[in-house]
Amino acid sequence: MLVETIATSGFVLLIRKGKFASLKRLRINGWYFLILSVILQTLLSKSIIPDSFHYTTIISSYTLIVLCLLLNIRRLSIKIALVGVVLNFIVIAFNNGYMPVSLPCLIFAGYDISSIVGNRLDTFHALITASSPFNFLADIIPIPEPYPFPKVLSIGDFFLMVGVFLFFQDLKPKPQVLAKRLKKGSA
Repeated sequence: MLVETIATSGFVLLIRKGKFASLKRLRINGWYFLILSVILQTLLSKSIIPDSFHYTTIISSYTLIVLCLLLNIRRLSIKIALVGVVLNFIVIAFNNGYMPVSLPCLIFAGYDISSIVGNRLDTFHALITASSPFNFLADIIPIPEPYPFPKVLSIGDFFLMVGVFLFFQDLKPKPQVLAKRLKKGSA
């Protein structure tokens, strides 16, 4: 989901004549929290962290992401992304550290359900059960073919994608910034 959003954001940014070089000037407070979160989730997905620490690891990982976003809250794009992360965090926290996923939506999206073992889809996802709290925040929105990467998303995922997209669009200088640069260059 994030890879597709970043790729689309980059493509639109290029069309709008934005510059990836702007990333060098971009200051992200607490960026290391994001790196630590990725490391924790990678260690979990590679089974380096035992299952007995699954919940603690996921909660720690999401807490790090929320901290980083809060440190950068002044941007609208970060506020929108934070809403998405918090919505996902809530449903995951109340479902033993797993994002619940609707089985009918998985089937509709074209997912191969023969690979499901028990209730778990993978390290981060489990099937919705009758006792899963906050099902309305779970992965219940199917994105089927003809989309090239069929999947099931949550409401939080959409907020996160919009926030990431807008964040990258902020890399295009605003018209008033361009005017100042042009004026400075002619002086």
